[in-house]
Amino acid sequence: MDTEAVSTATKYPDESDVIVPAMRHFDRPTLIYSGDLDHNYELICRVPEDNPRFEIASLQGLDHIGSWGSVTKVTNIATEFLNR
Repeated sequence: MDTEAVSTATKYPDESDVIVPAMRHFDRPTLIYSGDLDHNYELICRVPEDNPRFEIASLQGLDHIGSWGSVTKVTNIATEFLNR
């Protein structure tokens, strides 16, 4: 729970295109994950294009709720990210 990330998420809760510019100058390595069936998957995938410190993890066959429910899969991806 990074306070800057939480602040950005609450400042732009509608997940509109404004989140992409807001994240451009975020200076910490950041892992973003999303199911490829999520309603805003294309927007999420564009975020790393604007900031080389961001990495996207695509969860195949999952939507937004399915991604949250895949605790083991997400934990394994996050652990690998943190180890790097």
